This record gives sequence, structure tokens and C-alpha cells, in this order.
Amino acid sequence: MTNSHKLIAIGIALVAMFVAYRMAALPRPSNSAQPAGAASQALDDDTGVRSTDIGEPRPRSDADLAASLPAEPESDCLNPTQLQSHPMFNSEIARWDPVATTGPTIASYRGLPEPALRDLAVQGDSAAMAVLGAIHIMRARKLPDDQAVAYLLFEDKDLLSYSFSRPLDAETVGNYERARDWFYKAALRGRLMALYHVGDIRGIVEGGPIQLGWIDKDEYDALNSYGKSAILPSNVYNAVAYEIAPQLLSGPMGSIATEFLPRDERQQLIVSELASQFEADRNAAGLPPITVTESTVPAPEDIRSMLCEPFRQEF
Repeated sequence: MTNSHKLIAIGIALVAMFVAYRMAALPRPSNSAQPAGAASQALDDDTGVRSTDIGEPRPRSDADLAASLPAEPESDCLNPTQLQSHPMFNSEIARWDPVATTGPTIASYRGLPEPALRDLAVQGDSAAMAVLGAIHIMRARKLPDDQAVAYLLFEDKDLLSYSFSRPLDAETVGNYERARDWFYKAALRGRLMALYHVGDIRGIVEGGPIQLGWIDKDEYDALNSYGKSAILPSNVYNAVAYEIAPQLLSGPMGSIATEFLPRDERQQLIVSELASQFEADRNAAGLPPITVTESTVPAPEDIRSMLCEPFRQEF
């Protein structure tokens, strides 16, 4: 797997974290970006006077008080803090949390011992299954179990990069296969973004598109970089998630997936076959159909337009 392909795959896997990261990155009001009409000189909170460049501080007059007040904001526009806390994002986070392998539910499993996670998994808890999958990835990489949740939450960039040499030893393969199985079980129960990990692990253990029988070597060698990226196992399995629940392509996070997830006809043939197998496995397990609601959050450009003018250029 090339570095560029890996970056694309990780970028798509991060799509479920878009709202949290995007809102955290919004600019905050500062002295360098004051609304028109705000006082540009420092106010002393203790004395209620304004310091001037020369001489002693003087008491504030009525004119000073008026000048210190911010100008009237644009009608109906929001500052970054208001946008960050807008209730419309609550529904988007709630919509993604049950299908993602990151987010508040996964974070709440931090510190749970493996026996407790297994007990929850037996009861059909898909989040516990995802964490168990991550634990086995940590073991395959000879890392501590307690890094599993941090790995799923993308908290440590060092956990996202790894290298290995073939042939893999039996213990490593065994841990990866157990991780794959846990992630697949989680996906069957609705945590669809676990399919990214299924694809990533298949690529590690079984090999790339050629070894998986998706394409022959001559055809693969003739593909451009985009075509090779499209049939990267992690990208293929990501696309399977959107095939099963196309509603995930709605809203701002869906817009990002649509823009950045590489898609082509060759990939679609593979995706259709894997999605059919997924549905057959779900039915065989006696599990209900997976339903995801459409997003009610505006597209990113519409969200940007909600900001007051001084902040739009930085969004």
C-alpha cells in the first residue's frame, strides 16, 4: 500500500468525525477580528477606565461606553461559537454515532476490560465488538490493549501508521483475523463504518486487489493512480458501507465522502458483489435491515453562509 493510498483511506475513514473536527477548527473572535465599531484600545476591568497611549488613564465617558459596544451583527448570521453549538449538529452526530467506529459511544468504552467487552458483545453490542476488533489490531502490532479506543478515535497519529514484512507470523495473522471478524460482526449490526477496517485487514493479511482476485496483474499495472486507489481494499469496503446505506451520503459528511472516496465502474462491480454477500450474511444471522436516516444538516457551503461575513473567509 502506498503512502498516498493509505492517506486517502484514512481520510475517508475520518469522515464520521467531520462535524467535531470542523467545528473545533472554526476561528474564534479575537482582538484582531473585532466587529466594526468595537473599541480598539484596552479596557481595564478593575478601574473601568481606558488606557491611552500617553498620560494618565481617564474615566470613560458616555461616548467611550458607546464606542466600546460591538456593532449590530448581520441579521440572522452567527459567530463561530454560536455555529459550533448550533443544535442542528446534534442530529448529525447522533445519526453517525451508531454507524461509526469513532465518536462518543466508542469513547465511553475506554478502560473496559476484555471480559466486560465480550459480555456486551454477546448481547449484540456493536460498539463493544468494534473495540474488541481494535484490541486484536493492537495485539497484532504488539501494542498495549489499552490503546484500542485511542486507535479508533484517531487520538494518536502514531497508531495510524504501521509497517510490516511478509510473511506474517501465525500469531499476527490470528490476531488480524479475529479483529476482522469482530469488525464484520459490528458492521452486520449496523456499525457500517467498521467495514473500512475489514477491508484494511484483508489487504494486510490476504494482499491487495490482485491477491484478492479482483483484478489480474496486467490490468492492475495498466491502471492510473486513481484507478488503483479505487480498488484499494479499505476504499472498496468503505464504498460497501455507502452502498448498504446510501443515506450516509447526505449532509455535510456525505458531501465529503462523495468528493473524496474514489469511485469507478470496476470498483462498483466489486462493491455490488460484496454488498450482496453482506446482506446474505445479515439475513443468515437473523439480523434486521440496517436503516439510516437522511441528514437534515445543510451542505458545507450553506453552513458557511450562516457565518457572519468576517468569519466566512476562514471557514
